[in-house]
Amino acid sequence: YIKLNRKRSMFAIEEELSDPLDMDPIEVARVIKDGVDEQMAIGIGKELRVRGYLPEDFTMLAYGGNGPLHACGVARHAG
Repeated sequence: YIKLNRKRSMFAIEEELSDPLDMDPIEVARVIKDGVDEQMAIGIGKELRVRGYLPEDFTMLAYGGNGPLHACGVARHAG
């Protein structure tokens, strides 16, 4: 378990992403999260389609760790 150092993480986002992209660090974080959600949705969709199912025929349940953090974004991207 490593505790997040907010100042260092904000500095890293600002230096590496915010400044080059001319975006606010919070907006950069939102873009990153949305991209992660989209990639997880693509993965779920592929796994379901290989088995002959469609993502839109299922209900997503969120629990534990980061499940609730990503559930709505993944569901939105998965359809």
